[in-house]
Amino acid sequence: MCTEQEKEQAHRKLWNSIEEAVNDAVNILGAAHVTSAGIMYFTMIAKEMAPDKEEAIELITLTIDGVMEGDHKAEVYFYDDVEIRAEVKENDYH
Repeated sequence: MCTEQEKEQAHRKLWNSIEEAVNDAVNILGAAHVTSAGIMYFTMIAKEMAPDKEEAIELITLTIDGVMEGDHKAEVYFYDDVEIRAEVKENDYH
């Protein structure tokens, strides 16, 4: 069994990895493409891991609703009008 500290470290590592991948791809592919690819990827994971389609849809819907209603923000920063860096700002970890 994992401790809460191990879970938090794994969560932070996941977020940092996602942020790094987004930062690497957004200049080349654009924000819409990166967003769509991320939604597709994590939707496929939910579909494969959930016991059935309904539970996958429920997980996806609850997650989207939580983000849309919460204080979560993804801010895009411009450096020298060339490089774009997206950083996810969140008020808590789930």
